[in-house]
Amino acid sequence: MPDGWGDLKAHNTDEIKIEVYSDEINRVKLSVDNSIWMYLIVLFVPQEFKENNLTLLNNLRCKQYKNWNEMVSTCPHQCGFHDKNDTEIHFRELHRSNARLQIAENWLNQFLIRESCHKNRKLLYFNILGLNLSNISTSLKILPKSLISNTPQ
Repeated sequence: MPDGWGDLKAHNTDEIKIEVYSDEINRVKLSVDNSIWMYLIVLFVPQEFKENNLTLLNNLRCKQYKNWNEMVSTCPHQCGFHDKNDTEIHFRELHRSNARLQIAENWLNQFLIRESCHKNRKLLYFNILGLNLSNISTSLKILPKSLISNTPQ
């Protein structure tokens, strides 16, 4: 088992159950060279840490107290920002709300960098793959049958 799996090694098991989440961003044009890129992001979450990760992420919605409650009526802090912070966070919507931007920054800085990657805690793993679509030929070329092996005739 890899060293980076931290607390999972303590369970002395060869089996790790993970959940995989994936998303893509299509057609991002870089102003530097006008190249067009597509990004694929994959998140690997060990099931053992899933609930802890969700709690940490939700608590970061509460910008001042870091203690999130689903219902505004049960929130002990009554900060007045619950409705603004109880929203979907999507990169295309960040510019529409300062609350969304701050929550996204908290998730990156406090959760992703400090909590999940600090001191080999490894609460999750992720991979970002960038494909330069400008370098990919989209024209279909048919190979001659002589170059294709094991093709039924």
